[in-house]
Amino acid sequence: MRAFTRNYLAPIAIYAIFSAIGLALISLFLHINLFDGVVLYYSRLLLYVVAVCLISVFVSAFFMKELSVAFRNAIVAAIVIQVCVCAAFVTIAPTNIDRSFSVFFLSEMYENEGKEYSTQELESLFVDRYVLIGGVTRRINEQISLGNIVQTGGGGSNGGSYFLTPKGKRLVETMRLIEKIYPVDSKVQLYPKEIER
Repeated sequence: MRAFTRNYLAPIAIYAIFSAIGLALISLFLHINLFDGVVLYYSRLLLYVVAVCLISVFVSAFFMKELSVAFRNAIVAAIVIQVCVCAAFVTIAPTNIDRSFSVFFLSEMYENEGKEYSTQELESLFVDRYVLIGGVTRRINEQISLGNIVQTGGGGSNGGSYFLTPKGKRLVETMRLIEKIYPVDSKVQLYPKEIER
């Protein structure tokens, strides 16, 4: 029984503890607005994952000499698993919450429990309360900060003009290649000319 605990249960407990600590640190970083100068939310989340990894490596380094080879290996594996768990979690949960219209309209329905919505009402909700109140401007600013587009015209009432950069072109070409290998249900995002008008 001791061998089972040492060889299997102890490493699993270490993996779980490191992953839980990683997720707790990411939550803390979000609440204290660490790296709040990074415009793109997802990039900030990835910086948090890197920070968690670095913290784990530095803290673990203090204890490595004291531990057996098996425990050292378990800690190295735990850090790798921690990074994978944290990266997967921030991609699946907070990023989807941040970027999803589906979450927005489900929350609208939640706040107005019992109300029925027609397709037209949901479309209006999307345009009037999601797109026009900062949804497009936020995405434009994100793409400018990433270097995918540049503002070419001055401000004015329409906010200016924008142009796709070579980096933005490469990004679209890369996403189209990925979509050919891993097809998505809706191709509207990658092939807007194919939308029937």
